[in-house]
Amino acid sequence: MGIVAHPSPRGEGGDGRVSAHPGGAEPRYKAISSGPPPHPARTCRRESPSPRGEASRVSLTAEKAPFTVAFADLEPRERYKLLCATVVPRPIALVTSVGSDGVVNAAPFSFFNVFSEDPPLIVLGLQHKPEEARKDTTRNIAETGVFVVNLVDEALAEGMNICAIDFPPEESEIEAARLELLPGVDVAVPRIAQAPFALECRRTVALAFGPQRELLVGEVLRLHAREGLMDPSRLRVDMDAYHPVGRLFADGYARQRDRFELKRESYDEWRARREL
Repeated sequence: MGIVAHPSPRGEGGDGRVSAHPGGAEPRYKAISSGPPPHPARTCRRESPSPRGEASRVSLTAEKAPFTVAFADLEPRERYKLLCATVVPRPIALVTSVGSDGVVNAAPFSFFNVFSEDPPLIVLGLQHKPEEARKDTTRNIAETGVFVVNLVDEALAEGMNICAIDFPPEESEIEAARLELLPGVDVAVPRIAQAPFALECRRTVALAFGPQRELLVGEVLRLHAREGLMDPSRLRVDMDAYHPVGRLFADGYARQRDRFELKRESYDEWRARREL
């Protein structure tokens, strides 16, 4: 059963935002500089909606000067822009779910990650439509309590992108993307055959943060691996064969082929190395 939590009101006006400069005398954005600017001061024009529909103007001492901003001073779309451009790359969950009409829905989410191994949990950031109507994935999981997280690699990237199109509820993204389905084992939701890995999940809890955002915690019941990716005797993934795709921002994605290793040292090893 889901739990719904709503944030307590902050500030005045009921919009949950607190202005650091209620008088409007100071700019919404500040550039931080510890010394003389390396270039002459310039003014950047940033086209973004303001309450009056006007473009705001931001004065920066240099194009790449240190920068800080209070999120309470930003509109939601501006916070989204900054968070998506800085927290990168993000893993992609191509979630399959089934509606009450039997239509299989597939939708990608990059507000996603693993959360715990005991119990085995993943988290998904779900979004409602502006008119506060639940999207297909959110509605399906609320009705059935089960879903599958299909992870995305380079071979599945194009199909995943097609699944991001806002198809009507009665039309399946799976058919549009020409993907194949395999039946679930522990849940009555199919997984995508082309996915490198698939996690069969059961909803544990759902937390609502405002009218358009919901945090879903799901328990992983079963993992499926495509042939050639997993050593079953040692439970090790072949990273030379697995090519996951990471989400950046806007239309940007990242391959994960450039890897490096850093040995995690004990405290004694670190001390010994410093004393050499």
